[in-house]
Amino acid sequence: MPEVLAAMVVLGTGMSGLLAAHWQAADLQRDAWQRRHAVMLLSELALRMRFNPEADYRALLAQPL
Repeated sequence: MPEVLAAMVVLGTGMSGLLAAHWQAADLQRDAWQRRHAVMLLSELALRMRFNPEADYRALLAQPL
């Protein structure tokens, strides 16, 4: 009986670690997506400013990333 209890504790600890690693990977993936999205928006802004430098970009810059 004590061996079963010890095995259950070890299994629970391992499962907890796997779940924590899963959530951390999901957070890192979300952060990477947000960075890619920000770079894409900044690249689009740079392209617009290059082809139309006289335009007013305040409204575009005021939008949150």
